[in-house]
Amino acid sequence: MIKFKLLCSFYLILGIGFMASAQGSSVSVVPVAEKMVINQLRYPGTVSSLKRAELSSSVSGLVETVHVEPGDSVEKGDLLITLDKEVEIETLRGLKALWDNQKILLEEAVLLYTESKKMHENGHFPAVEFAQRELAVSSHKALLSSAKAHYEKQQALLKRYDVRAPFSGIVEVKSTEVGQWLDSGDHALTLTSMSELRIDAYIPQRQYELLHNKKALRVGLESNKVITLDAKIDKLVPILDKQARTFLVRIKAAELHPSLIPGASVSVLINDPNSQNLGLFIPDNAIVHHPDGGASVFIMKKEGEKSYAQRKLVKLGKEQDNQVRVLSGLNSTDLVIASMVQTLADKQEVQLTNPVSL
Repeated sequence: MIKFKLLCSFYLILGIGFMASAQGSSVSVVPVAEKMVINQLRYPGTVSSLKRAELSSSVSGLVETVHVEPGDSVEKGDLLITLDKEVEIETLRGLKALWDNQKILLEEAVLLYTESKKMHENGHFPAVEFAQRELAVSSHKALLSSAKAHYEKQQALLKRYDVRAPFSGIVEVKSTEVGQWLDSGDHALTLTSMSELRIDAYIPQRQYELLHNKKALRVGLESNKVITLDAKIDKLVPILDKQARTFLVRIKAAELHPSLIPGASVSVLINDPNSQNLGLFIPDNAIVHHPDGGASVFIMKKEGEKSYAQRKLVKLGKEQDNQVRVLSGLNSTDLVIASMVQTLADKQEVQLTNPVSL
């Protein structure tokens, strides 16, 4: 009984397969698009960060701790390096004691002045001694202000023994280590911002007029696949390099992409306004790429009531607007099969899934 059921299932599946083969593969077609070919002028560019700082300490000292390594991401204000500040801490404590002492001396002077003032007003206290006590209050106030200023100055100096991140970014270079003496102004770390990136390109003089009134363009990224991003001109420096006869264009991409990192090479793509040629274009998913580097497509043909796929060898050009230009092998009236192309064979019967007049 079980064998009988298995045989029935096998013949049922086999019958469905024969029916599908007889009916032909279901495919969709698209017409070959004829449109203006956009010739692009391509110039090399380099991604750079608007914020890149070679950090140093404003005071000299012995490196006690380095809190970061190259590649670490830090936020603005994060502690990067600590210098030995034991002596400065003790100095701060001494200045705090002097400040506290001046507070006490001022309180004493004010007390003596207040006591003598009532007696002086009643004529029972010498005028000269009263004036001395009044001057003593002013003197102690000045000494207190001086002690406070010295204490706050030492507090500010103590903060300089900590090197902190002036902005958020990535630690690019570390050139100091624990135990090293760091003089004021010595290079310690290089910090690069990853949020404010621009693309710098040096464009030939002859394109200045074209870019002067142009705001939008595209940039191509060096990657395993073709990636282009919308961009706009951020700054155009109207000063030529006397030797190369080029001017600087600073470009901002419309979106941040993982491949946009400082130092990366990109291509600046500028549409040539003098381009007036028409070309044929098809979607990328309609193309069958061959191991030898060639390519072919299938077009829909009709013979009586039956439709079949015909293979056509094509020569491909550049990609434009998510379509690929066909240099030869197709006519503008052809209908190109855009699905199941990897499984089709030449002259294979097919069925159309989307209504298109043949």
